[in-house]
Amino acid sequence: MALFDHHDITLGSSDDGHPFLTVTTAAPHAHRLLVNRGFTPYAHRGRVVYFPHLDVPLAEAHRLIEEAANAVCLAGSAPLSSIADLRWTTYAVAPGSVLEPAVRLHAGHLPATATVHHRNLAIRRALEDAKFQPTPWGYVLPADMGERDQAQACTQLLGDLWGLDLPCETRLGVPSPASLPQLPYSGISRTRPWTAADIEGDRPTEALQAVLDHVHTHAIGPGAEGLYRLEERIDLLSQLAYRFASRAVHQAQPGGGQSPLTSAKSVTNLSIAAGSLATALSNYTAALPALATLSAQPQPTAATPALQKDLDRSLRQAHGHLEGALHALTRPASPQAAAPHLPRKPDGPPHRRTR
Repeated sequence: MALFDHHDITLGSSDDGHPFLTVTTAAPHAHRLLVNRGFTPYAHRGRVVYFPHLDVPLAEAHRLIEEAANAVCLAGSAPLSSIADLRWTTYAVAPGSVLEPAVRLHAGHLPATATVHHRNLAIRRALEDAKFQPTPWGYVLPADMGERDQAQACTQLLGDLWGLDLPCETRLGVPSPASLPQLPYSGISRTRPWTAADIEGDRPTEALQAVLDHVHTHAIGPGAEGLYRLEERIDLLSQLAYRFASRAVHQAQPGGGQSPLTSAKSVTNLSIAAGSLATALSNYTAALPALATLSAQPQPTAATPALQKDLDRSLRQAHGHLEGALHALTRPASPQAAAPHLPRKPDGPPHRRTR
């Protein structure tokens, strides 16, 4: 067994540096939760290894698996608690590099072993301090050492070597996900995680247009794909409505650098748009019961037409409010009403005629 087969949840990295997540304990909710968050399951030596989309930047991929691990722990009737973060393989160094590792740890099978590529007294001391024992083929941890102790020993060795400015690489024995077979994942399309933070920036109109483009590209229908899209859209609109409202609040404060008329128009438009997004969010949430029921039915029933009608109506209303939000942001400034012409008042009291 590998070093990461003894925890409920393990965060690791493939040999080419892609972060992954495994759930060792039987947890029926974990697979659906991870798939709905955009992870792709791969098969590796009888276990399931979940990778974020391979196009996601490395820093974002690490953030995604950390959030997913926390979500898996909290979900389900029996929350999972044993988590191991073994992502040391991100220290991988290309062979032949000037920073070629002084030591390579191999933890794909127990007991963990270490191969020394440079003879150095400091390296030998670090290995011995971590309980590694020399053999004709390299260094190895004692076979009777427990898994937690082996993890601690490997972490200690890594820290000592990097503290000595001696690069070290650890391999968990998981190859590149590109070489692993994908497992079925309920038909959900793999897309890059898409959030308001990616699109909103300083241009709310472009952000809202991006939302509408996404809505028109990815229709919501019964099934795992539709449930995933609906959850994604609810998450997105809740963030975007808050961002628009927050921007309106900041622009309403004095000293924003805009003229009072421009600031008032922007605040009004942003507020109307945020309200329309909130209403669209309410419509999407109202569509969830019908969509969940339709998705759970293997065959159409007598109630299917009515449920489909409810679903279509909620989605249609949500799309209408999204269009309304965009119109609120793009509407031109209303012309300022001209003041009515009044006769000029005399500066002093009227002259009284006298006889």
